[in-house]
Amino acid sequence: MKPAPPGLAVVPMDAAHVPAVHALEHRLFHGGWSVDAYLGEIDNPMSLWRVARIGDRLVGFGGLSVIVDEAHVTSLAIEDAFRGRGIGERVLLRMLADAAGRGAVRATLEVASRNTAAQALYRKLGFEQAAIRKRYYPDGDDADILWAQGLDTAAWRARFAALDSGPIR
Repeated sequence: MKPAPPGLAVVPMDAAHVPAVHALEHRLFHGGWSVDAYLGEIDNPMSLWRVARIGDRLVGFGGLSVIVDEAHVTSLAIEDAFRGRGIGERVLLRMLADAAGRGAVRATLEVASRNTAAQALYRKLGFEQAAIRKRYYPDGDDADILWAQGLDTAAWRARFAALDSGPIR
């Protein structure tokens, strides 16, 4: 894993983060969730949302739902200027570690077939393609459905433990 940018913190999302999360999502994805939807996720016991901050600046976020023993990653976004610095990996690993702590043993997500940077991150972390949803996204792009198994294994525990040795909280 790349060294974290100085001052990086990955913390649970709270209501104060929602305006910046909403604005970042709209800049990157041109729509999506409403402010009320994000606020609802904060109180949803099945949801885990994390934000990445450098100082007071929100530079990314991610969210997932834990349903029985499965984690479904619903969102992961990093501000363009901060991509390629390991922030997305740290946000995703923190969410998966927290999901494993709630009993998740596998995780799934959908990713745009054309999003090669995200595809590379997910494959690096052990996600494998299981299926394709044709024309899933508004722009007509397909979604690759990926799964990672064994969040309760020694290999995943080692990945999670690496988080605790860095500045991630």
